Amino acid sequence: MDEQQKQRCDEYLLQLKVFFDSDLLDEKAKTQAILLQDEDKLEKVKTYITERFTLHEWLECDKSLVLHALLESKKPNFLYFILTTTFIDLTIINLNSLSKNNHSLFVLLAKNELKSEELPFYQLVFILQTIFNQGYISVAQDFEYLKNVYFTPGLIERNREREYTWLLLRAYNKIQNKKNLEYLYDKASFNKLFTLISFKLKRNYGFRYSHQDKNILLKIANNCLTHYKENAHFFLKAMVHYGVHTVIATQDKKGTFNRLKADIYQNDIPQDLQFEALAIELFPELAHCSSPPAPVDIAQTDTDPDILQDTILSVPD
Repeated sequence: MDEQQKQRCDEYLLQLKVFFDSDLLDEKAKTQAILLQDEDKLEKVKTYITERFTLHEWLECDKSLVLHALLESKKPNFLYFILTTTFIDLTIINLNSLSKNNHSLFVLLAKNELKSEELPFYQLVFILQTIFNQGYISVAQDFEYLKNVYFTPGLIERNREREYTWLLLRAYNKIQNKKNLEYLYDKASFNKLFTLISFKLKRNYGFRYSHQDKNILLKIANNCLTHYKENAHFFLKAMVHYGVHTVIATQDKKGTFNRLKADIYQNDIPQDLQFEALAIELFPELAHCSSPPAPVDIAQTDTDPDILQDTILSVPD
């Protein structure tokens, strides 16, 4: 590495500290710009910077707790940045330790996102994927935190972005980054899960529809049968399981729901078994709704009292 490259690396480290202090994206852009011309010598640059990057000293914590300390210091942008630039050795970080305030890494991340919503959705997915892939194991306080914030008035309910975030966090918390979680990177998969939760709660969850709409379940049903025919049989069985099929059929004054349903039964559309597997992991009570496709028995009723409660906490356990 020549002297000019070392000078740029030193300048990068100084700017990195400015970004760390502010956690502002403008400072991140300035940081990234410094080393653009050194991309062809990335390994040498990385070695030089990693040896001089004293993040644990900036945070005044042990090297094994730098991720916890970044979140406690309200620096989620810097956290995402260092995970993508790989200037820290994740193998020396104890992901499963508790912070100085006895919070798990998951709870610290959830607190940042459910109360301040600082990270774009794809960045939150990346961080969750990274820590679970590196060996994070959910602990009891993770579920307790998600349960408590869900029942905090005005925090989650009817706030679409937080409903989105809560569902993502709960999915990772429950199924521990198994293969099925890759399915959550697609927005359509979330809309499908929103559909199931809406049927379970008998109200709108996650959609932009008006919460005052008296025919909201019919709209959600028509939407899923129109756009998600690859899981239509599963949805129809779920409607019966959660006791909303009769309500939806009663609201169907224009006959749209019945026409969509008839079209599904008349056409042999291959069903998306990967989504079914994910949905059943999150909603184990729907295991009997899996393929093969079959017309639903409208006479069926669900006797599980848990589905009558205004909660998605049977998704969780």
